[in-house]
Order: sequence, then C-alpha cells, then structure tokens
Amino acid sequence: MRDDAHGEHEQPDEAEPASEPELPAEVPPELQAVPEKEMNAVLEQAMVYALRKTKNKSRADALVSEAYVRLTTTRRWVPSKGPLAPHVLRIVKSLFLHEITSKAPEREALVHAGYHREMRPVQTVSAEEMMLERAEELADEERRAGVAAEEIAQLRVRIAKHPTVPEVLRLKEEGIEEPREIARILGLEPKQVYRAIEMLKYHLDKIREAAAASGSKKK
Repeated sequence: MRDDAHGEHEQPDEAEPASEPELPAEVPPELQAVPEKEMNAVLEQAMVYALRKTKNKSRADALVSEAYVRLTTTRRWVPSKGPLAPHVLRIVKSLFLHEITSKAPEREALVHAGYHREMRPVQTVSAEEMMLERAEELADEERRAGVAAEEIAQLRVRIAKHPTVPEVLRLKEEGIEEPREIARILGLEPKQVYRAIEMLKYHLDKIREAAAASGSKKK
C-alpha cells in the first residue's frame, strides 16, 4: 500500500510493489539536506552490498538505481527513525529478495530439468517422487531457517543488557558488515565494534555448543 504525504514513508522489506514507481518531480527535502559527500558514501556502500549479493555489476547497478528511485518515491527516508545508510541498505536488500523470489520458479524448473536430463537419463522419475524430493528440500531449508532464527533469538537475550552489542547486531542483520562503518553510524570507536563482534561470536558459539549437547542427550 502506498503511503500518503503525511504518514509513514517506509514499507516492510518483504512487500515490494509489483508496479514501477514514477520518478519524482524533484529530490525530496529530506534528501536535499544530505551533503553530497555523505550521499555518495551511502550509495557506494549500497553498491558494495549489491555486488556482494548479486556477484554481477550490471545487476548491482540496476538494484542501486532502483533503490534510489524508491528512496525518492515509495520508500522515502524519515530522518527521525534512523540513519540514511541502513534505510538504503534495507531497500536494496528487499529489492534483491523480491528479484530472486520472483525468478525462483523459473530457475527451479531449469535446475530440475537439467538435473533429471543429465544425471538421470535412463531412470524415469514420477511426479510423486519429484514432489517428495522438493518437499524434503523445503523441509531442510525451513529447518535451517528455524535454527538460525532460534539462535538469533537466544543471542538477543544474552546481549540484551549490553550497552552497544545489540545495536551492532542490528546493523549486521541489516547488511552492514564493515566494522568501521558500524562504528561511524553508532558513534563508537572501531575497537568497541570489534569487541562487540567478538562477544557476538562468543555467545553464538556457546548457544551452538548447548544445542549440540542437548541433541546428543536426546539421542
């Protein structure tokens, strides 16, 4: 749903509109107030993130260009809700997820067709067997996603009372990986960010060790 001029500008990451937004008549006032140097740095960071995700410069360019259009139309930045860089990265992330999701059925069909043509030229595979294989793959994906979500939930509980670690985790979840950039956004010294990352790894290892021990006892 499109936001009006007086409401919230941001939409959920998972809900990318199907139609293309119109280009704005002018740059919104909240972006006009951003220094050119800062805006360039934000777009460069977005490009680095897009390249890491797509592994393709043309696709990355297209994602960042589309993200800027959304930034000036349907996904406008509200300065009071947080820094510009994380907001732009969320837009790029949601566009990337929308892209791979919309192409998933076609890609999956090609992969399965190639697999059964090259690896199983003699054996005839029934539709039921193919559905069972896919169901098992989806179950594995859901299980891994569930484990990851549970680990993050436990991690948040463990670090909740720390003054800086929760914010470092939040930015890393938004796709900001560079410690110095995290330090700049949060107004911290880089060494504080490195220490926070060490704490995240320590607690995550402990969570996984406990899960492994619990699994062994059940057996």
